Amino acid sequence: MFPRRLAASLLPFLASPVVAAVPTYSTFELQARSEFVSGYNLPAGSSFNSGTPTLNDDATLSFRLIVVGNTGNAGLWVGAGGSGGVVYHAPANWLLSDPTINSAGKVVFEQADIGISDGVLLYDPVTGNTTQRVAPGGIYGINSFGSPQINDSDVVGFRANQGSQYAYFFDTAGTQTPVAVMGGGVAYLFSPQFNNSSQFAAKVRLGTTAEASPDEIRRYQPNGLYLVMAEDDDSNPLSPFTSFQNGVGFSNSGLVAFVANAGGGTGVYLANGSSVIPIATTADPDVSGIDFFAPVVNDAGLVAFRGYDSAGLRAIFAGDGTTLRRVIGEHDLVRIDLGQARIDQHDSSPVFGGTVDINSHGDIAFAATLTPPDDNQIEWGTGMFIAYADGDVSAPMPAVARLAAPSPNPFVERTTISFRVPRAGIATVDLYDVSGRRLRTLASGPVAEGTHDVVWDGLTSAGVPAPAGVYFVRLTSPGEPPASRRVVRLRDRP
Repeated sequence: MFPRRLAASLLPFLASPVVAAVPTYSTFELQARSEFVSGYNLPAGSSFNSGTPTLNDDATLSFRLIVVGNTGNAGLWVGAGGSGGVVYHAPANWLLSDPTINSAGKVVFEQADIGISDGVLLYDPVTGNTTQRVAPGGIYGINSFGSPQINDSDVVGFRANQGSQYAYFFDTAGTQTPVAVMGGGVAYLFSPQFNNSSQFAAKVRLGTTAEASPDEIRRYQPNGLYLVMAEDDDSNPLSPFTSFQNGVGFSNSGLVAFVANAGGGTGVYLANGSSVIPIATTADPDVSGIDFFAPVVNDAGLVAFRGYDSAGLRAIFAGDGTTLRRVIGEHDLVRIDLGQARIDQHDSSPVFGGTVDINSHGDIAFAATLTPPDDNQIEWGTGMFIAYADGDVSAPMPAVARLAAPSPNPFVERTTISFRVPRAGIATVDLYDVSGRRLRTLASGPVAEGTHDVVWDGLTSAGVPAPAGVYFVRLTSPGEPPASRRVVRLRDRP
């Protein structure tokens, strides 16, 4: 039954924003601080080394602890508003995965020892109990659970290790449903993200596991159908992307954020299923680098990620495709339980740990190492913070410019390609074969704002019929990144 594809075209690569505004950030609230001698909302000696926080719309935060105090055991922390504590203590020698939290404050995570999984556990804030939510084994022979996540319907999604392969599953009240499995052209399934519609988003490798194999960013429906959100140039020679980082961000509205290499640089991009926009690239004057951590995105299209600012210092950014804001960074001052502190390290080690998280209001959760403001050789441990958005960013997405799929597609004699430009200017529509060779310019010249149609009659620039096969239509316009669509010409009728 796998795979089943909804779309097979290279999505338009556009520069239109998808949210109304990027908020400012002026309030950074400490939720917990780990340190060997003392701590805040944590026992002394606790550690959440490089843990990734999870944040819901009520600004309730959770994270896993490698060690709780002097117990030597792992644990789970939950809190909000600057208070909270350890709500679950793991048995000796068991470790916890990074958790996720839903709107009701329920938290799921995997508990495992080396080579052994205890399944997906669920913390219920109403009862205060932590119980097994998804057991290993079963009819699908699941050995372990990667990236377990719970949505607002209490459905749990995860990447299952079945011994010889990985697969994406979701569990509804004890009933497990496979969504995607390795095989049938899929060589590897990377760690996914899961949303309220029980969709998965992930990087998928095709053919073989070699780095040179084609990669796609896919969004899977619960029934296994999928949409290609982006693909690299091993999959499509006209793709601007040469490679993708492994993780993605995923919103409940179906937006997918990812990090990709393109044009000799690295960037953070956002795909909505019909277009891809750049959020930030290393060509931007305010960004000198992108960290190797997945970005996150909310339903309004606000993307947050870790990177490096213009001074080469580590920072957290938020952007929507038009505005990019440095939220907080290395050497910035914050207020903690000990007074004023600086986000810093005693050496060149990273000051941020794990991936950030974002909620629908634009609040951002992050972990940062701390020192006194005037002496970075004194360590004050690591703090978990929430950066509160000064304004609400949960605005609806407006329509964006796009290059529509050719119709009909495939075709025999002629096909129509529609494109829309956001402003008057020069537009060029070219036709390429799979090797990247331009066969014909279908249109070139001034166009008004709005939608326009171009017809390809199946002929090359020499006036001869193009052979049956796969071609690419490419739209370029000054000031706009190019957009491409795949079109298939069938053999002429006899």
